[in-house]
Amino acid sequence: MPAPQVDRVPRPPRNLRIAFTLWLVVGVPACLLLWGIWVVTAAFHLRQGYRGSRILLTGMAAMTWLAPLSLLAADGGWWALVSLPVALVTLAAAVLSWTAEVTSYMEALRTR
Repeated sequence: MPAPQVDRVPRPPRNLRIAFTLWLVVGVPACLLLWGIWVVTAAFHLRQGYRGSRILLTGMAAMTWLAPLSLLAADGGWWALVSLPVALVTLAAAVLSWTAEVTSYMEALRTR
């Protein structure tokens, strides 16, 4: 009797693994705030293939740009310089989350 066919989960693409790591780099230190808990939870959901988490994280990445831009406009000094790397990391994570590899991975998870 042949062994039953096991539905294999596709291996996550490299861009998704990098995006997940970048979101954790932002989210874990920010866990002191509710925002950080949302980021970490959404990053885990992103890795599991949930489409809504990708949209939520992209919106959060857009919001992280408000701090350095408003601080630069108001002459916020070193706070603007501190918040700029966080904004750059979230931008990189958001872009990696929307690559074709990640989209096809999420579609494969959705169709299994």
